[in-house]
Order: sequence, then structure tokens, then C-alpha cells
Amino acid sequence: MPAQSDSPPVSPDSSPAVSQRELLLERAIEHFAGHGLGDTSLRQLADALSTSHRMLIYHFGSKEGLLVAVVRAVENRQRAVLAEIVGHGDTDGSADEVSGGTDADILRRFWHQLADPVLWPHERLFFELYGQALQNRPHAVPLLDGIVDDWVTPAAERARRHGAEERSARAEARLGLAVIRGLLLDLLATGDRQGVDDAMERHVAAVAARSQTLRPRRGKTDRVDDHAIVTVDTQGVIRSWDNGAETLFGYMSAEAVGQSLDLIVPAELAEAHWAGFTRAMAEPRLADLAADLPVHCADGEVRHFAGRLVVLLDGIGEAVGASAIFAATGTTGVRPFG
Repeated sequence: MPAQSDSPPVSPDSSPAVSQRELLLERAIEHFAGHGLGDTSLRQLADALSTSHRMLIYHFGSKEGLLVAVVRAVENRQRAVLAEIVGHGDTDGSADEVSGGTDADILRRFWHQLADPVLWPHERLFFELYGQALQNRPHAVPLLDGIVDDWVTPAAERARRHGAEERSARAEARLGLAVIRGLLLDLLATGDRQGVDDAMERHVAAVAARSQTLRPRRGKTDRVDDHAIVTVDTQGVIRSWDNGAETLFGYMSAEAVGQSLDLIVPAELAEAHWAGFTRAMAEPRLADLAADLPVHCADGEVRHFAGRLVVLLDGIGEAVGASAIFAATGTTGVRPFG
């Protein structure tokens, strides 16, 4: 049986106590990486870590408390790996020139780290305790503190430095976290590395496309995109919403497509808007109009954008919808809605 130490530290705040806890935590991380969670009792676990069950209780409260500490420590290490990949040079907003590379580069490298089979036992433990926390098991509930925000906040802050609006930045960061955790769960359940890698590459490609609109252009640091293009059908339902629209208006494509134009039409102008839209669809006499158009943005503000409205006609002149092109800067000098 491994040698055990039953002598508690003098004080939980003393340096020896901190060092002993860290040492035990490090041994536990290595143990679970090599042996998994299993049904090991606290006493058996203490033997494996060359200590006593009383020392584990002193430092972690219980076996479950030790497991939560292990998961948190591994999560902290993963965040440190991500920070290292991003690089300390990522402070000036020039995403394509920082030491970490582009968003797509960073995501690929981070996924390569997370998908390493060496981490699978830790990740299984994470999902096991996550599930227990969602079932309100008292020992696991503390794991929920920061389990999302500790990842979302720094990722969103990075996106904001590159020009993203706060709500969109947090939505993008939360989506990315959900995709990564979902694919990790898939990998652990199926072992299909190729299939999961292919799915991640699709996500990486989507992130790369969206990131193009979030990078300030050289010499134009106040502009993150030139235009937004929105297309609707004859009922005023949004059918397309490009990256520029995400950037200028703050709504992600997933939020906008399939919604009524009421999403962006200021409430006080809704009646006038729909009256004009209905006439245009029924009798498309005016197929082109340039004006400063008011848009209710995701942050609650109404902003005017120089826009061009185009009624889309089929071969026999019937309206099939409309498209609007908005410029990020400039004015037409015409405000039909005041």
C-alpha cells in the first residue's frame, strides 16, 4: 500500500497547505487521465494518490468535491491553452496579423488540442459531472458557476476588439462553445474522429466567413463592412441576411431569416411601411427607390442607413419579393419616413 500522510497542515491559508492541495490535485488529474472515474471509493482513491482519505476530505470536502476540483483545473488548463494559441499580440484588433493567426487558425488548433485522446478521460468526467449538476446533485452544482461565462466572456471581448457589437459577439461566442462541446460529446460517444473533424471544419469555414465582416479594414478603422443586403418575399418575410446585415444591424442570420420585417422596422413606422410594401407587391410600378432608411437595430437603437429598395420581378412583371441594399456610411439626403 502506498505510504500515507495523515498530518494535516497547520492552517488552510498557509503556503504548505496550498502546496499540498495542489500536489494532490495534480496527482488526481493524472490518476483520472490514466484510469478514468470508475467506482473508486474515497479510501481507494486516497491510496492511489499516496495520501489518506482524511487529507482528501480536509482539502476537498469529499470525493465529489475532488472531482469538481479536477474538472475545474482541467477547464482552466484548456482556457490557458486557448489563450496561448491566440497569443499575447492579439491586442490591436488586427486579427489577421496577430501571433495567434486568424479566427479559423485559432479554432483549428484549439480543436486539435481538445480532440486529443489523452484528454478523453477528463472530458468524460466533465460531461458526467455536468449532467449531475443539471440534476441538482449538491456536490456537482458548484461546477455550473462560470461553466459558460468563463469561456464566452473572453471570446466575446476578443470579437468586440475586432469591431463586433456586444450582443452579436456574445451570441457568436456562445454558439462556438456549444458547437465545440457538442462535437466533443459526439466524439466521445461515437469515436468517429473523421466525421467529427469534418463537422468542425464546416463550423470553422462558417466562422471564417463571418469573421471577414468583423475586421476593420486598413486605414478605415471605424468601418467594419461596406454594405448590407436583405431580401424578403412578397409577404415581407426575410429570406436572406448577409454578413454585412449581421454587422450593421446586430442580428445574426439565424435570428433574422424567417422573421417578418417587423424585426427591423421601427414600431412607429410599421403602419406606413406595410401600406407601402403591400402596394409595391401588388402594383410594382416603382421598382427602384434610393433613400435613408430607418432600421431598428439589435441594441434597441433606430439608425438611418443610405439604402436602395429594389422590387424583384419575374419574367412577366409580377413581384416576387424585394431587396434592400444598405450602405454603412453616407446619406442620400432623402428621408421618406422623416
